[in-house]
Amino acid sequence: MDTEARLHMDNIMKRVQSLNDSMNIQSLFDRMKHYKTPGASITVINDYKISWTASLGSRTLVQPEKKVTPNTIFQAGSISKAICTVGALRLADSRIIDLDEDINKYLQTWTIPDVLG
Repeated sequence: MDTEARLHMDNIMKRVQSLNDSMNIQSLFDRMKHYKTPGASITVINDYKISWTASLGSRTLVQPEKKVTPNTIFQAGSISKAICTVGALRLADSRIIDLDEDINKYLQTWTIPDVLG
């Protein structure tokens, strides 16, 4: 990240911290501690390009010396459902797919069984 982007993000983080302090809002670190989340990675994408990324904490609770890095791989978990939905809705909005059609019309290498008969 270039110096200008770093200064911009530092300024934003200071303002967020100031708001957190004045409104008694829990920080990301507070939430991570509460849910016993050892580490996280955050990336801001602007105009299809990564404009900022942060690696926080460690990869495991039992080995805090193993820090999260920009190359740490995380499981996608439930976020993949939301991303898939946004993708499908964008395709529908562009009239590439029709949400009322049988999904098997669009699948090429496998199908979803018709369980309703």
